[in-house]
Amino acid sequence: MKHLIVDGNNVAHRSFAVRPGSTDLFFRMIDGLVKTMACQKILFCFDGVGLSPLRLAIYPDYKNNGSKGEIERADWWGYLDEVKEQLVKNLQCVVTTPEADDGIASVVRQVQYWQNSQFYIVSNDSDLLQLISANVLCLRFPKTFSEFELWDGERVDQRYHLHPYQLSHLKALVGGHDNLPGVRGIGPVIGTRLIQRFNGLHQLYAALYQVEKERIRNLLTKGRRNAFLSFALATLCDYLPIEFSFKEWPK
Repeated sequence: MKHLIVDGNNVAHRSFAVRPGSTDLFFRMIDGLVKTMACQKILFCFDGVGLSPLRLAIYPDYKNNGSKGEIERADWWGYLDEVKEQLVKNLQCVVTTPEADDGIASVVRQVQYWQNSQFYIVSNDSDLLQLISANVLCLRFPKTFSEFELWDGERVDQRYHLHPYQLSHLKALVGGHDNLPGVRGIGPVIGTRLIQRFNGLHQLYAALYQVEKERIRNLLTKGRRNAFLSFALATLCDYLPIEFSFKEWPK
């Protein structure tokens, strides 16, 4: 049995950017995807109001990159509310958490061992790639809603040369996304090589003496606190106490 887990905010913002005056594109896109993938049931996860209290508590500058874009327009919030209202009214399969990513991670943690089930996370958010496993894949829309990419562990390896679970470890070193500080002076190339060699952030710092280049070793030593802070921020929270129910999409 195939199930869709939709990152509601992410997909809605894509449809809003193309046609802000109508939610029809959002629902047509979901309908087309359900039919193309032959999925039986679906669940939508949305952001709540504000960011994750836990992440803000440990890092007040989380996602504070000073940019303001289209997503802050008043009509965007009206558009999003209309999408959610229709879903709640017709399907009652909506989960809302401070950040949808964490809600999706918490759902995946509970369903990943369901027998004879395959789950597809619908989102362009790269943070969700860390959830990929044998029966949890990602569907991404890099260009248009009519063309999607299926991401599995092999595709993550081709793109990042890492396993899905290692992506948060890489972000801990490189930083940048969501205003994560990372380790100053460590870029994607060096960061990837370090994670490949040591398998993860904790193993790297446990064997820091094995890093031959003194410059890299010094950067890692100075940036230790920011590395583990960034790891905590980049790792999705999969233990939220949420209740959910997959529903059949109307035919």
